[in-house]
Amino acid sequence: MKDLTPIAEGDVVLEERERTRAQGTATVKVGLTTEDRMAEKRERYERCLPVANDILEDARTSLAVRFRFLDRALWRMPLVPSFDIYGIASDGVKLYFDPEYVVARFKLSPNEVVRDVIHCLFHCIFRHPFMLYSVLRQPWDVACDIAIESLLLDLVGEAFPSNFDRRARESLKVIRAQVGGVVTAERLYRFFSNEGSQVDLRSLAPMFYRDTHGLWYGDDAEGASRGSLGAARQESEDCEGGELPTSGGSESLDDTRGASEMPSQSGGEDDEDRESSDDQDERDASEGDDSQDDASGREDEQGMTDEVAEEWEDVSRHIQIELEAHMLRQGEGAGNFAAALEAVNREKHDYAEFLKRFATLHERMRVNPDEFDYIYYTYGLNQYGNMPLIEPLEYKETRAVHDFAIAIDTSESVSGDLVQAFMRKTYNILKQAENFTDRVNIHVIQCDARVQEDTKITSLEELDLYLENLELKGFGGTDFRPVFDYVNLLVEKGEFADLRGLVYFTDGQGTFPRRQPAYDAVFVFLDDGYSDPTVPPWALKVILDERGLT
Repeated sequence: MKDLTPIAEGDVVLEERERTRAQGTATVKVGLTTEDRMAEKRERYERCLPVANDILEDARTSLAVRFRFLDRALWRMPLVPSFDIYGIASDGVKLYFDPEYVVARFKLSPNEVVRDVIHCLFHCIFRHPFMLYSVLRQPWDVACDIAIESLLLDLVGEAFPSNFDRRARESLKVIRAQVGGVVTAERLYRFFSNEGSQVDLRSLAPMFYRDTHGLWYGDDAEGASRGSLGAARQESEDCEGGELPTSGGSESLDDTRGASEMPSQSGGEDDEDRESSDDQDERDASEGDDSQDDASGREDEQGMTDEVAEEWEDVSRHIQIELEAHMLRQGEGAGNFAAALEAVNREKHDYAEFLKRFATLHERMRVNPDEFDYIYYTYGLNQYGNMPLIEPLEYKETRAVHDFAIAIDTSESVSGDLVQAFMRKTYNILKQAENFTDRVNIHVIQCDARVQEDTKITSLEELDLYLENLELKGFGGTDFRPVFDYVNLLVEKGEFADLRGLVYFTDGQGTFPRRQPAYDAVFVFLDDGYSDPTVPPWALKVILDERGLT
């Protein structure tokens, strides 16, 4: 079924959404200052609660009937009504909802509720709430919403059409042209957070917004669970109107977490005042203990978050297996969904561990306590006074990199900033005392369709100086063969005494050599959240994400 919704009807729906939001805003603002209004709001909340529960259960059932591979995920999170949010939200454990909001969305269209539920569910399947490593909140929120809706338009757009689908598709055409490929949360985030990006996120966000992300950023479970009714509602309303919470353009996640609120059932103003007063007395009485408890609480919460993320990873892999087994019956939309799942669930590798493959044994002047026998040492001291029978070993065998080659793809398709980050990452690994010998033989080769430059590094100081003055050359096509031919020539000339391997940083869009070289070759790619680059059988592959380069 094609989306035949005219643009004019979409305008009406947008106006209806704004009226619903405005009514919710007016009710909250008046309710916070008038007890009667608050009681009236509570009464409407209680009246809508059983209806909203039935609506959400019917939505999940409809999805399960149409998409059987989602059954394990659909009922994983229990429904929890909340008086402190306006919309729906999830922390990966529970699905929180405002009964009034659900009823209003159902009146707009039953399909809107279905789309809201599966949108929130897909965030967890792709682990968006658990990838918050130094992200800017606004571009990450918008990127995640757009990535999810791009999948849902293909997967559920025909079975459960929305009044906003036409405009969303039109916006996605422009977005795909700007990012130059498949729409993923990671790729969109890099594009939106780029200083040169001219995208107006506030005007783009409402077209793809369906749930609030405040619970993703909460770092104080107890304090956030009490919440502030006004702040939580305002956050949801800002998202609904396109004014997403921002981090000022340059602040990290840590600076924005305090604004996140955890929904709860309590919401009285007097109760909040009494709780706040009691909490202040407790803090004054035992400030030192509270600091220790806060640190312990943050560790426990992080551990719980990691555990929830692992559980959703298992769910995601289960869905991927189900899709692969019944792909032909699900259609093209399921194929795109399966490809996205395969990318997000692929095995992640540790770049530092891969570099250790190129290390060789060396003896270094260093006390070696691991091979020192303290029994004879202490026996001599006890028997003869100040005369140990043996002295500590003054040398130690360690595995360190000596002969090594690094190739940098300087073609036009590879970003210079990413090359800088990769080289800095490699430098930080190699400079560790256990990995780097005093004298080394490292060749850093820049190459696009031909070798542009070869710089020989013989010490840690030279490598540091090279990084400070790194200037990329090339920016043509991509061909991997010239680098291997050049390195083979260096080996024949005796430039490498014992070459253990070559690391090639690239986007993968090039021609590989037909024959396996006499040394290991590792191709390092930057994760775009979707594609899985192909390498020859003899080559090793490492895919790094943004976090892996920091």
